[in-house]
Amino acid sequence: MSLRVESDRGTHPRVDARDTPIVRRRSGSRFATDSGVPGELSDFRYCPACGAQNRPENRFCLKDGTPLPPIDTTRRMPGFVRSPGTYSPEEIEQVMHRVSQSVVRIRVR
Repeated sequence: MSLRVESDRGTHPRVDARDTPIVRRRSGSRFATDSGVPGELSDFRYCPACGAQNRPENRFCLKDGTPLPPIDTTRRMPGFVRSPGTYSPEEIEQVMHRVSQSVVRIRVR
């Protein structure tokens, strides 16, 4: 018996969680992660054109075929993170300037 689910996008077959494959994270790495847990790679890579989720091993977006940028292995999670209250106003200003510059770059693309 096939169960169906109604949504605002139409009727779809119901997906049972037991039939869905489990995505496991790779451990032992020191690269930056979306989960924020040091030593684990992110579950997904995101397409720079459409924003679709892709598996870490994919070289091209599964949705639109855009080449995915290589994983930057130089971005590592720091072993020590300073308390936010210890930053000087000058350090905060420098960081905010860098952030604003990166936002402008993203918007221009």
